[in-house]
Amino acid sequence: MREDLIFDVGMHRGEDTAYDLAKGFTVIGFGGNSALVATLNQRFADETATGRVTILLGAISPNPAPTVPVVVSESHTQLGTTDLTCRDRNQSHRRDCSEISVPRVDFDDVLARHGVPFFLKIDIEGADRYCLECLQTVSTKPRHVSIECDKLDLQAIRAEVDLLSSLVYTRLRAVQRRFIAGPRRMATRATDQVDVGFERHASGPFGHDLDAPWLNRNAIEATYAPILKSCRRWGDGSRFKSSTLLKAACDLAEIAAGIALPGWFDTHATH
Repeated sequence: MREDLIFDVGMHRGEDTAYDLAKGFTVIGFGGNSALVATLNQRFADETATGRVTILLGAISPNPAPTVPVVVSESHTQLGTTDLTCRDRNQSHRRDCSEISVPRVDFDDVLARHGVPFFLKIDIEGADRYCLECLQTVSTKPRHVSIECDKLDLQAIRAEVDLLSSLVYTRLRAVQRRFIAGPRRMATRATDQVDVGFERHASGPFGHDLDAPWLNRNAIEATYAPILKSCRRWGDGSRFKSSTLLKAACDLAEIAAGIALPGWFDTHATH
């Protein structure tokens, strides 16, 4: 395992890469939207030139074809996906969607060429599980991983926890991302202190920078049970997200009250 390396799988606009760099890590980022990757190459031009950032254009997919179709949205760029269920969800919310074709990224090959990262952040709208499954072939696992929570039902959460446990990850956290954005003070790899401003859509801190306790599998399932209930009441597919007006009202209520309705969650794991 490379102690200095982070894989940012689902780079979007580089919101998490900026935090990783500030902490002193080297970053390999993955982006499946060619337009966003072009802006990332501009944003991190200096870091790319010095080798601190490597940006890979393509989609991580079990499909062995050389190219992969990706559904993207100009207005909701964070929701690009290769997953048909996620695509249908996005279209049901009247989000403008179009399909592009990008090279397939062989994740096993990336692990072999660059090494196992210290932290593997995965947020690729429906394909998170496949990345985790690729870790089954490497003897050394990342110290920390995070995946976007499957908000469908408790059985899906249990399946994710089963996979994490099979990979040696038995200490877990559910991290609310709704209010991640904003300034924070973090420790760097050299234990210095640095001010970090998390941007909108950032996954946020990981590892020791998280302020929630680590949980075992029973405790994480108990934590997610009311979260999933809230997702069914307020989240995608609910009547509150069925119209633009109701969704806007929920967003305003969240901001005013400082509560998430329901927000969105990542599952963090370590060993």
